[in-house]
Amino acid sequence: MTKDELQYMINNSEAKLIISDDEAKETIEKLNIDSFIPHPEETESYREADVLPAETTDWDDVCQLQYTSGTTGKPKGTMLTHGNWFAAIHNECDVLQLRQNDVALIIYPMAHVGLSWAISALSSGALYIMMSQYNIEDYRYLCEEERVTVLGGMPPIIHTLTTHPEYVKQFNSVREIISGGGPLHKKIWKQFQHLYGIPVINSYGLSETIVIGTGTVIRPEDYWSADRYESVGHPVCFSEVKIVDPRRCKQRTCLYMKMVRSH
Repeated sequence: MTKDELQYMINNSEAKLIISDDEAKETIEKLNIDSFIPHPEETESYREADVLPAETTDWDDVCQLQYTSGTTGKPKGTMLTHGNWFAAIHNECDVLQLRQNDVALIIYPMAHVGLSWAISALSSGALYIMMSQYNIEDYRYLCEEERVTVLGGMPPIIHTLTTHPEYVKQFNSVREIISGGGPLHKKIWKQFQHLYGIPVINSYGLSETIVIGTGTVIRPEDYWSADRYESVGHPVCFSEVKIVDPRRCKQRTCLYMKMVRSH
């Protein structure tokens, strides 16, 4: 994130503490914050002295402020509860059928709610590999070297892979790839499926739902009923989906606005 993006989120959330690594030190030092404490020496006594006790929380207590992409203005701090996170981890482990012997290569940044896929992998006991910055060379190298079984992806990455059939052997350990963050064009999806033979777990979710904490997803066993390579699947656990007529919704919205104004 840029300095200005961080400054806005710190001010908006009224954050009291920033935890970071050395790479972000320069950016953090430029922020308008009350005090800056450099990272102390990594000593055993320091680590023991600063272990914080776990806090007792309820299902509906806010766990995280997740800032949205801000496509229609400034990012909004979405209030995600402990219950939301429980649902997200449960669903992601279930959707990916994560196991202890899985190796997950996840490419989403820590500031993005897609990091939940990584937390879900860790919660299942799988090995989690993080890329600090995506590039196709490191991506395919890590996949082959670490024998990755669960691969994080996005439509542009899947498109890139379809243009390089010579990469197929480097991905032969992968049993599924996640796609999200935007529509996956059916032509690209079909090409990838036929070329690599790796099922695409195509999902729909939002920052407000912790990806598919409450959302929809399609798995290989659903393909027979959605064979046009267009579907984001069915609702996951804890989700409800309603099919509506957009014209009627528009009429109801207008009626509601008139009622509000009349009052």
